[in-house]
Amino acid sequence: SPTVVGSRAGSSLLERADIFGEFIEFVSNRVGPGRLSVKMRTGFHDAKEFPALLAAIKHLPLRHLTVHGRTRPGRYLGEADWGLIQDAQDTMSCPVIGSGDICDKESLALRAIKATGINRAIVGRGALRNPWIFSGKTAAPVLTSVIAFILMQDVAFQQPELLTQWAADRDQTSFGIETDDVWRREIESLQRLRGGLSTDIDTIEVSSRALSRGKMLWNYLRSSLPEIFMEPLLMRSTKLSDFVGGVRGISHSAGLAHGQLPLGHRPELNWMFSGQGRGVK
Repeated sequence: SPTVVGSRAGSSLLERADIFGEFIEFVSNRVGPGRLSVKMRTGFHDAKEFPALLAAIKHLPLRHLTVHGRTRPGRYLGEADWGLIQDAQDTMSCPVIGSGDICDKESLALRAIKATGINRAIVGRGALRNPWIFSGKTAAPVLTSVIAFILMQDVAFQQPELLTQWAADRDQTSFGIETDDVWRREIESLQRLRGGLSTDIDTIEVSSRALSRGKMLWNYLRSSLPEIFMEPLLMRSTKLSDFVGGVRGISHSAGLAHGQLPLGHRPELNWMFSGQGRGVK
């Protein structure tokens, strides 16, 4: 982010290896051995800076180091260099975690070939596109989970303490099932929290602010759904009922059950998450 880098924070710490090392060492000394984790890119200007950056911190008692295999100018374009992540594993005395371009189990397997010493990874944008990535599901109750998310936002805007209590009371084991019925029960629970309002998802009303948050989530999710769900009118919905009706209509026309929509990584839509735009390689 230019704003963050402009204030000499974020990846700007990578611009000089000596300052980077001094900063990490200072924090490590303050919090104690094995309590500080670092996440970094492979360089501020160029990946040629990476060996010096690793050398500046390899002697420190870090809990672990996470490496996103891109430089700062690389933003989210191209492919992350997992070979450099392996170099970090070979250099550091602490465990190294890989990061970059993991969008499903298949893409993780391909990266693991390039970094055979890495046995842990983190998932960022891949989880935004498909929150079910960790379970390997190929279908999920996308519509009802988005409705529940929108209702959570509405409660959070009005009475955040109620949402905190609601979350604490949830039976988390039910989310391993991930059925449409599970999310419908959560919708009913949230509607009771909002004052016993209608639980008919065709008539639920929410604030425009909460709906906007829901459409932000949908923008990520639709990139893992069949192409027909890229319909722009869904993003222009001004009422939750319009959005729900739109998703149902598209599902029906495509012969899909809206309660369990198919999921899959679509590489042709990676441009949506590159920080650039359509057609940028």
